[in-house]
Amino acid sequence: MVIKLRGLQRVGLAAVMLLALVVLAACGGGGGGGGTSDNGGGTVADGEIEVVLQEYSFTPNNIEVPVGKPITFVLKNEGSLEHDMAFDDLDQVSDLVSAGDTATFEVTFEEAGTYPFYCTVPGHREAGMEGTVTAR
Repeated sequence: MVIKLRGLQRVGLAAVMLLALVVLAACGGGGGGGGTSDNGGGTVADGEIEVVLQEYSFTPNNIEVPVGKPITFVLKNEGSLEHDMAFDDLDQVSDLVSAGDTATFEVTFEEAGTYPFYCTVPGHREAGMEGTVTAR
């Protein structure tokens, strides 16, 4: 069955098809971008993850890592105060990172589980600057 379209119908059909392509392209997303998601979660790619430090939050604040593999946290301080990252369960604390600076902090999670982390600067944890790493 062959349907012949008139001039105005062709333009309308072309417009609908173009709109559909634009919508599909917008929904496709680009992915990547550090592995973060809308809920503040992140996964490690190539053994490294960037964590943004601000008053009074970590982004991402829920991170998934593989068990037994060294993980490098790239701590990027976008706040105006010093911040750090501490894991009491592992007895590990990063260096303090000054405002505008970036530092790395390597941790290996030898056992599966959930590891809370926080900023040790007085008052920051109480203000909500904390998160968790889940090792699987």
